[in-house]
Amino acid sequence: MLTAINNAGIAVGFYNQGAAGSTNYSFSFDTISGGGCKNLPCSNCVALGINDAGWIVGRLGLQAFVYKNGTIVPFSYPGAQETDISGIDGQGRIAGTYSPDEISFYGFTGDASTGVITTGPVFSCPTSGTNTNTGGTNSNGQVAGDHSGPPGFFVDANGACALLSAGSAYGLNDAAQIVGTVDPSFTQDYVLLPPH
Repeated sequence: MLTAINNAGIAVGFYNQGAAGSTNYSFSFDTISGGGCKNLPCSNCVALGINDAGWIVGRLGLQAFVYKNGTIVPFSYPGAQETDISGIDGQGRIAGTYSPDEISFYGFTGDASTGVITTGPVFSCPTSGTNTNTGGTNSNGQVAGDHSGPPGFFVDANGACALLSAGSAYGLNDAAQIVGTVDPSFTQDYVLLPPH
């Protein structure tokens, strides 16, 4: 399954293998040259995002990871039982989701550019309750996501949240165009153009 693509045409994704798909493996793929898949050096990892520098982010077991210059750097949000990073921009700013109890989920932002991942503000949209899932971030510090399904949300660089009229949001670009799906069965995708 492909999960993200950068402006250079490098896509990332993951596949399941083993008994009943019990182990996830992540890969990158050059869609321009067709140079074949390159597996990341981890098992039970799910690649969820990539920036233009080729840094890959995702989930490794119950931790998040940043893959940079051939090295996997694991990360857990402080006090969390589960963490993932779903988006990374060109400056290394990340957006992710963490859970303190594997029941409630909250969005967060941070910075991975220094090699030491720091956490930024936690955000929760007005009706998101305890199920906020980030879908991605862009170079403007904006974040899109959903609440384990519709409605999707858009968080601006100042932390203000707006709910989307369309369904779940999975990513956005620097022009704040949001991609996602209208319904939980993934049968209708959309691109939502600004303003939101």
